[in-house]
This record gives sequence, C-alpha cells and structure tokens, in this order.
Amino acid sequence: MFHPDERWGIFWSAGVSWIMTNEQFLKNLSFINYAKLAANYGTSGNDRIFYPGTGTRNFVAYENQYVIDENNGALTQSLYSLGGREITWEKSSSFGVNLEMRLFDKVNLGLGYYSRTSNDLLFDKPLQPSTGQNSRPENFGSMKNSGVEAEIAWTAVENEKLRVVLNANLSTLKNEITELPRDSIQVGNYRRVVGRSAYDYFMVESAGVNPANGNAVYMTTDSNGNRVETEDYSDAATNGRVFLNKSAIPDVTGGFGANIQYSGFDLGVQFAYQIGGYGLDNVYFGLLGIGTEVENVPDYDKTWTIDNPTASLPRVDPLVPNQYRNSDLRLTTLNYLSLANINFGYTFDNDNLDKYNIDSIRLYGIVNNASLLYSARQGYDPRLNSLGVSSGEYGANRTMSVGINIKLR
Repeated sequence: MFHPDERWGIFWSAGVSWIMTNEQFLKNLSFINYAKLAANYGTSGNDRIFYPGTGTRNFVAYENQYVIDENNGALTQSLYSLGGREITWEKSSSFGVNLEMRLFDKVNLGLGYYSRTSNDLLFDKPLQPSTGQNSRPENFGSMKNSGVEAEIAWTAVENEKLRVVLNANLSTLKNEITELPRDSIQVGNYRRVVGRSAYDYFMVESAGVNPANGNAVYMTTDSNGNRVETEDYSDAATNGRVFLNKSAIPDVTGGFGANIQYSGFDLGVQFAYQIGGYGLDNVYFGLLGIGTEVENVPDYDKTWTIDNPTASLPRVDPLVPNQYRNSDLRLTTLNYLSLANINFGYTFDNDNLDKYNIDSIRLYGIVNNASLLYSARQGYDPRLNSLGVSSGEYGANRTMSVGINIKLR
C-alpha cells in the first residue's frame, strides 16, 4: 500500500470510567440505582485508497502503474495510475464520553457524545489536464465527525405473568471539513469546502416549469452576478450551480420498540426511523425522461400538458427527453419509518421436561426487514444506499425463519 519507508504507524487508545454510585454523595439518592461515567480517547489508521471512479483498491498506490497493450503487433506501455511516493497512513483520533444510569429500578438510560477527527485524508487529488493524468493519490485535508447518541429502556409493567419493556434510541452526525489543499473540490453533486460538510449538495437549482410550453426552468448566474431563470441547462450547469443548504446526511436516525412477555409467550417488535437529509431519486426521474409509452410513467398526471399548464413537473416529451436533467428537482427527503424486525416465541418449562434433563424448550419465529411503512415516494427506499441514491434495486430483503432452542440442565 505505502512505500516501505512509510508503512509503519503508531496507534493507541486509553479509557477511564467512574462508577458514581459508589460515592457517598450519591448513596442517599435512592432513585439512582446505578450511574457510571466513562471517557475514552484513541487513534487509528486507514490505508484504504481506490483507483479513481472505481471500488477497486489500489494496493501499490506509491508506484506508477502501467498497462501493457498491443498496437499493430508491437507491445505498448501506457501510464495507468500515477503513484504517490510520500503517501502514508490516514490518521484518526476519537474521543467519546458516555453516561449510563439506572433509575427507579425501571429505567435504563444511556447518553453519549463522540468526536472523530481525521487528518492526512487519503484522496486521489485532481491534477491539471496538462499533466496527462486526472489525479494522483495524496494525503491532504482534515475532517471532523461528531454527534450525540441516546438510548432508553423502560420496564413499564412487571408482575408474575406480564412484563413489558419499551425502548428507544437516536443518534446524530455532524460532518465538517476542516482543511483542504485548495478553496474547493467538486465531487459529483457535492462541493468540498472548508467549514461545510463533505455531503452538502452543490447542484443546478430548479426554478419549476414554464407554463407556456412545459419546459424545465433552471436558475443561473448572469454576468452581473444576479440569479436569473433560464431554460438552457448547459448555462445553468456551467454558471448556476449553488449550495442548496441540503445535505445527504440525515438529522436523526434511530429506532424504538417493545418486548412483551406473558406467561410462556414473548413478542419483540423493533422499528427504525430516519429524519432529515436528501437523496437523489434518479430512477423515478429517469422514468419521466423516457421516450416511449410516456403515459405509463409514474405521476404522469402531475406533468405539464396543454390541459394542465400549472403542473409541478415539466412535460414528458419523447422528442425532447432532457426535461429531467440532473438538478435539485431530483432531491427527495430521506425520511422513513420501517418495521425492522419481529420475533415471537413460546417457552415450555414445565416439570414434565425434567425427566429428560431439559430445563426449557423455546419455539420461535423471526421476521427481519418486515416492512417499509413510510418513505417519501413509493418504490424509493432510503435504506438501500448510505447517501440515498436510488439505483433500481429491489427493496431490503424480507427474511423469515423459525427455530427451536433446547436448554439442557
């Protein structure tokens, strides 16, 4: 991965914890059954770098790499990947602090804060076209990820026959670029700028539909620096892209659920949710740009026609299939709610099992990825891609299984 002189790194970690309920000043607070405060700090390294535009790792990134080919019967050699002799480990330092508590003999509570700073990021740095290469691997830039995590479990009911435990959790993530080798770097639909997230959208801004002809309208910037409307997508893509104050990172992710036990029966249900953030629903808007059978596309009735001049979507036109070019029109909220899993069982633990040296037998069934209950659009599943980019995939596979657990004495 790295040159032999750069292959070694030193990484370490340390942690401390304090059981606060062992202290005298908390012993008289009867509602606090247990409290622990913990903190940790550590460093780690990353050596994963990929060939530009692929998911293939570059295992000799420090060397120039060539392609041997043939031309008119003669062997040829062309430069495939420019090496970076000085590249070394991408270094990360992580800090976390957590509070765990049990209150009233019923509530388990966890609160945490985390911060992870990455330096000497491994990137393929873009080069000037005059060099003959698009990029070369380098260490540059710094980034910080931070957020909070919280979880709670409450024993709402507990008696001889019935036990009900409710739970919920959430987490947040803030991403910020803290250092770059130049003012900005365009990466697909994102522009990397110090002080912003690496996943802030920098795109063409849609201005709706021209009611006179159904053409898509975009925003661009004229020679005086003013924002004006245009139907020329090339102009908007060249001069009009802006930060949209929309990010591919959700505001909150989490889950909630319940575990219920009654006599020998048990039922567990867990939901998952996501709030905030935007993804590109390319599949949906790609269908609106098809050239045949246009009446069969989803939401065709929401597109411009002579009889519907105030429609929210441009016209679907087989002769002009570029009405749905890449713009913030494609951005779709990443909000979702899903029934993540269900498990149900029954436990036999009667005395008749003793003669077989069996303590208990549990029959159970499990359903994973049971159902996507809500998303912004039917067919759009934000769970399939970490940045919410749709790609015509099937939804998350629902799996069902049954089993038996036999506990011996």
